[in-house]
Amino acid sequence: MSTSGEPPSESTLVLTNVTVSERMLRPARTFGLVGLALAFAPPLVSVTLDVLRAVTRAPAGEFYEDTILPIVWLVCALSAPAFGIGSVVLGIPTTRGWRGPARVLAHAGGLTFERGESIVQFVPRAGITDAVVVPGPDPRLDVHLVRGNVLSITLPSEEQGHEATEKLGFSPSDRRLSIQLASPRGMIVAACMGLPVIGLVLVVLVRALHDIGIPRTMQDVLVFVAAVFVTWLVIRAQKPDEIVIGTDGVVVRRLFSRTYHSHADIEHVEAKDSKLGFGLRGAKKLVTAAKGEPRLIQAAAQRIEGARKTGAVAEDGARIAEWLDLGGRSVAAWRAELPDLLGNANYRRATVTPRELASVLENAAERRDRRLGAAMLLRIAAPEEASRIRGAADAAADEDLRAALERAAEEELDDAAIERALGLTRKS
Repeated sequence: MSTSGEPPSESTLVLTNVTVSERMLRPARTFGLVGLALAFAPPLVSVTLDVLRAVTRAPAGEFYEDTILPIVWLVCALSAPAFGIGSVVLGIPTTRGWRGPARVLAHAGGLTFERGESIVQFVPRAGITDAVVVPGPDPRLDVHLVRGNVLSITLPSEEQGHEATEKLGFSPSDRRLSIQLASPRGMIVAACMGLPVIGLVLVVLVRALHDIGIPRTMQDVLVFVAAVFVTWLVIRAQKPDEIVIGTDGVVVRRLFSRTYHSHADIEHVEAKDSKLGFGLRGAKKLVTAAKGEPRLIQAAAQRIEGARKTGAVAEDGARIAEWLDLGGRSVAAWRAELPDLLGNANYRRATVTPRELASVLENAAERRDRRLGAAMLLRIAAPEEASRIRGAADAAADEDLRAALERAAEEELDDAAIERALGLTRKS
């Protein structure tokens, strides 16, 4: 962020008398990771000292057994909770640097924060990764920054929040959006709560290994491995469900699963308390897709509905859509025959126009083979439109489709990438 920067002359949304807070998530996460690392540092130190002692053939001695190891365990036992508490404190929203009501200008260049006649802060568009409206009695706009922090801007209304996301280029038709269905503060608190669990498991394990007579070096190795494994389980268990919303569909990432639903398969979306449900085509019951904090569930549901509305079939590409079908052909034969649609002379006199190709490409409800075919032909017919292909890729939720469109924009699309995007081969 900087304190300079003039808003551009194009359309600008002005939010007046709003309050701004910032969550310092990067240092909070750093403190949390250090706390978790300290939870399994003692066995690592023990293993290291035992290896050094074996290499140097130095005797263990009472000083090592009765002084060094107890000090290491004591320091880590006291430091790990301290770093955990520090992580929680740093994750609390703060108004430091944002005191008092402000005026916020949202435009294509970024966000300009003003107080009185002076510019307090300017956040360039390149410094923003996501912007999502969180509904509720006190709606807010959460702006995720490249450096890991989150700005929360109070909103007069949800409608103005959605308008702000459009000004910034984060509308459902512009790009995909990832929403973790738990607040960053809640995630940090949950991770820190896992520290006592890790400590308890290690204490029980050390006692058990000692009682059954396992050699000291082997004890240290087993405790270290157990500490790493338990820490990994705690981190995984506290990771919230994540929703990735694109123009093509929705990816739901849960603890041990990843599910993709195209917008064409979702007939309706329901947000009820902490559950996000999908009414899928052909399903008799509502499918619970994800769970999380109610306000974030509502935000995800609104975003999905907005993305689904952008998937209406465009008239410009309706005439040529069927011509782009893969049909019963092999991918290689299909690719070889596609350029025939442009004609053999000049594409400007061809039957298929760049405008029609762009319409098929950007229609999220269209079949994937047609969209990929349109992307390849558009790259040939109008190289200057490569940015539109990249835009379609950036808005796609499915990773294979996104990768194929990105390659098409660079004229590097091959048969294997097409087959993965169309689901003709298994992922490696």
